[in-house]
Amino acid sequence: MFFQPEQKIFRQLILIIGGLLGLFLLTLIISGAVGIQDKLKETKYTISVSGEGKVFVKPDIAKVSVSVFTESKKLTDVQQENTQKMNAIINFLKNDLGILEKDLKTTGYTIYPQYDYTKDGTRIFLGYKITQTLEIKIRDLGKVGDVLEGAVAKGANEIGSPQFANEDLEKIKVEARKLAIENAKEKAKTLSSQLGVGLGRVVSFNENFYTPWPTPYPLLKEAAGIGGGGVPQIETGENEIIVDVSITYEIK
Repeated sequence: MFFQPEQKIFRQLILIIGGLLGLFLLTLIISGAVGIQDKLKETKYTISVSGEGKVFVKPDIAKVSVSVFTESKKLTDVQQENTQKMNAIINFLKNDLGILEKDLKTTGYTIYPQYDYTKDGTRIFLGYKITQTLEIKIRDLGKVGDVLEGAVAKGANEIGSPQFANEDLEKIKVEARKLAIENAKEKAKTLSSQLGVGLGRVVSFNENFYTPWPTPYPLLKEAAGIGGGGVPQIETGENEIIVDVSITYEIK
């Protein structure tokens, strides 16, 4: 069988084009393989460790809330009685105990009517109730008992549990954070040694801060054991300041 010149040229062109396509595909395959190898080389493996730092410190301030609630059928009467009692408490705190004005904060003032209901559902108006709450910051912890006893003597009928804290909390957090980081570093060194790898740069760091202070609960003056029974002895104990950290290292 004989090919015409045009057919021979066409066949040669097809062979050339096929060869070029094959070469192009081979180049793509080689480039892809090289790219994958480069990506594998760029992959960084890491070690993550956590650490905890605890600091125990004596508190230097206390916070306590005192409330006055009064009831009367006449709104003006209940307002007057409540105001007189709370003003007497504030004056006692300022003048007798030297509590600074900036350390006194009114955190609540509510007025609401009270009703009773008969068996047939009839609503009977009983009067009004006002509750006013004052938060007190006490810088001299030796005065906590005097604050509680004096507030009750002047008319407070609900006392919140004292909360003992520290004014410069950030300074204590710095110390706890340092301990937490040292704890995490020791864990990282031990772990890397056991795995037979080296530690590289730090790629991430996180921290959490908390202190397990008890939740304050309001107490009626009778339940608190104060109100005519003398000044209560208040023990401050120590505060536990905790910082948790998480550190991630690259593996060399």
